[in-house]
Amino acid sequence: MASDYILFIALIFLLTLLLASRHYLVRQECKLGYPRQGENFEDVKLLILLQKNIFALRCYRRIYPKASFAEAKYMINKLRKELAELAKVTTYKELAKVATQHSGSLKK
Repeated sequence: MASDYILFIALIFLLTLLLASRHYLVRQECKLGYPRQGENFEDVKLLILLQKNIFALRCYRRIYPKASFAEAKYMINKLRKELAELAKVTTYKELAKVATQHSGSLKK
């Protein structure tokens, strides 16, 4: 009898924790301006660049409602790796080279 009572209290505690964490995520997402009308793949990229992977996952699933959770997670991780490769500049020499290329293209 006492174990049933403890199990019931634990269940109530877990449900409360789940609802509170969901509410927190929704509030954080609203602070970023999501969900909004006309979301697209650029929004997903922006959220990844802001390191908001959970929100990027949610945005992806709103854009592609038939996508499974596993597919969405795979795409977010793949896109995150691609964006990280694009953003990677390891030395000042590479940075100077990229800057020179861009300034040269502006002169033409």
